[in-house]
Amino acid sequence: MLLNDFFTILEEKTEGDTTIYKVKLNENHTIFDGHFPGDPIVPGVCQLQILIDILTQREQVDYFLSESNQIKYISVIKPQETPTFFISFKVEKKEEVGLVLTARFYNEDLIYFKMKGKFTPSLVA
Repeated sequence: MLLNDFFTILEEKTEGDTTIYKVKLNENHTIFDGHFPGDPIVPGVCQLQILIDILTQREQVDYFLSESNQIKYISVIKPQETPTFFISFKVEKKEEVGLVLTARFYNEDLIYFKMKGKFTPSLVA
């Protein structure tokens, strides 16, 4: 779990069926020591884990990404240049698969990442 260590949620607001989160990265996290020294960027796997952490906190159930038909890394997130950004988060409950999440990471007119995927409750407690 990266929540409250790698990133924190600063704000949360709902607009219709979408929740907008303002998040702040921990610019001094040890992940950036190896990814990449001198020019750190947020690893793609961490971006997915941020979504899972928010989903788990929100739903109070552990989830894993079971299927995705869209994961796009559009721009890199550099923590020294972009320590805060927004995540739009839309969840649809689907009885047969769990949840369908549509999300994007962005700031103003720049989109960093977007995805749509199915998340299934974890069988491990």
